[in-house]
Amino acid sequence: MPRYTAMVAAGLLAGFLFTGAGWAQELGVIEGQVLSATAGDTPIQGAIVTLRSWRGDEELPPQEMLTDEQGQFSFSGLEVLDHEYQLLVGHEDVTYAFARKAFLPDETVLSVPLSVYDTTSDEGVVTVDRAHLIIDGDAEHLHVQEVHILTNTSLATYVPRNPETGEGAIRFPVPIGASNLDWLGGFSAGSVAVSEAGFNIYALFLPGTVEVAFSYTLPFSASPDEVRKTFPYAVDHLDVFVAASGIEASSPQLVQEDPIAMQAGHYNRFSGDQLPAGTSLVIEFKRPESQQAAQVTAPAAGPGTTTVIVIVVVVVLVIVVLVFPFIRRVHRKTG
Repeated sequence: MPRYTAMVAAGLLAGFLFTGAGWAQELGVIEGQVLSATAGDTPIQGAIVTLRSWRGDEELPPQEMLTDEQGQFSFSGLEVLDHEYQLLVGHEDVTYAFARKAFLPDETVLSVPLSVYDTTSDEGVVTVDRAHLIIDGDAEHLHVQEVHILTNTSLATYVPRNPETGEGAIRFPVPIGASNLDWLGGFSAGSVAVSEAGFNIYALFLPGTVEVAFSYTLPFSASPDEVRKTFPYAVDHLDVFVAASGIEASSPQLVQEDPIAMQAGHYNRFSGDQLPAGTSLVIEFKRPESQQAAQVTAPAAGPGTTTVIVIVVVVVLVIVVLVFPFIRRVHRKTG
């Protein structure tokens, strides 16, 4: 009996050990190091690292820790099956979110180096590599779409100096008289404030490039219209495309290039290089002389002329109604 009991106890102990070992193998570790890309990948001590986790669609309580003197962190005891994890790092009042990760089969350790940036509010780091203005028109308006390749040339995250007052916001002003302002893409729409003066962006701007696009309309009469467009940031290269049909354009600050065919039609192209920050570009638009002449003569066939024509037609009809019976009687007598 004691021997049997000992065998059972040994078996149970082995089972517990096996189960415990298997359970331990299902726990993982996410570790890494937080580095300052601004300072040449220098470790950052005291950075706040947050670990978010999900089991399927359910988000679990987050974990948080500070990096040590070597910028290192480690989260242990993590489920490796059917779980996803995301790391966030807080540095200089900016939170950097990194892509979600999951453990691969038979993987229990994830080593993740995380690069973050110092911050700057120096507007000089914001430039435009290329800017495109695409301009079409109808009888009363110019329709303008702008595309800018915006670049943060520094190794620091650009932040507005005072988001509450708008000081230091990334700006895209529009010409006076613009209407129907529409943000088309680039920074998230939630970070964009729209006013009659243009667009202000309050998003953080990390090193690199962002393509932004927006549109608006301008009034366009038969007489020449002068449009002033301000560029708050230095522009390396500018192209202005003007629909070749119905609009003539000129600018003393731009060079006219060969026309270009686009999907929407043919456009005259004007270009400029190395525009300094604060450039005020002047473009004069007018309609071809044939269209101007048509618009000038068009009022002659307007409401006044139409009224005269209607009166003449009515008089002729009255005469026909009154004279026709007399002509008919004369015709009968003659017959």
